[in-house]
Amino acid sequence: MSNYTIPGVYVEEISSLPPSVAAVATAIPVFVGYTARQPADNPPTPIKNLLEFREVFGSGQDLTASDVRLGADGSVVEAVFAVTHYLQLALRLFYANGGGLCYVKSIGTSPDDGTLDTVDEGDITTALLDELATYDDPTIVIFPDHPGSASYDAILQHCADTKDRVAILDVAFGDYDGSELRNHVGTEGLSYGAAYTPWLRCVLPKELAPHQFAATTFTLSDGSTVTGLTAGLLSDLDPAVVNAATSGTPGEARDLAQANLARNSTIYRHIVRGINAAELPL
Repeated sequence: MSNYTIPGVYVEEISSLPPSVAAVATAIPVFVGYTARQPADNPPTPIKNLLEFREVFGSGQDLTASDVRLGADGSVVEAVFAVTHYLQLALRLFYANGGGLCYVKSIGTSPDDGTLDTVDEGDITTALLDELATYDDPTIVIFPDHPGSASYDAILQHCADTKDRVAILDVAFGDYDGSELRNHVGTEGLSYGAAYTPWLRCVLPKELAPHQFAATTFTLSDGSTVTGLTAGLLSDLDPAVVNAATSGTPGEARDLAQANLARNSTIYRHIVRGINAAELPL
């Protein structure tokens, strides 16, 4: 009842509906994979957005363009990407589609030099699964860096033992009928998992700096090939700027040259625009 201090006529509506129920997250995934950095003691860490992930775990380089075919006008006709790690890409899609709270568990070792540790089946250990079992929040476990993993049977058993989560199992690329996946799962805990297939072909901005094309093979319209962003390929800019921008040595000079390249080379902008529009299997 309101506290009325002035005489008059008042209308007070009393709701007959029950109080609204506060929204509570019912599906909280834990993403397990390789990161460029690891927090102290490396526990499964709650993350609310991609920026927070990068602040805690770093970015790392999760893909490279292995082959790029150019048209006569310098535009990208086709691009093939060599993807070795999918954790960061999975998180980008998770948040692009409205994701909220999740957990991230880093495995392997952290080189702390902007690269990612090599994917190793041996990094999915009993100790790792036992650690995940001590966390009650996660209701979905995902191993994006291990598609078609031989450890899926153990992961399903982990979910069956905890009885409070399910596993999303990535079918290996090319395993279109799931036959390879079936070889990695037994008969226990199958109701606690779901296979993710087929792979999607997504268009995502590719965060590739000029020096990260060092091993990329560019096929020109006449059939000739060039490795890396050479001064001959980027002929609309001073060769000294191109060489500085593609240098393997980090520093202010390279950063300034790369900014110059992005601002003043029409050919480079064509290449970047085409690569960003190229599809990526995920």
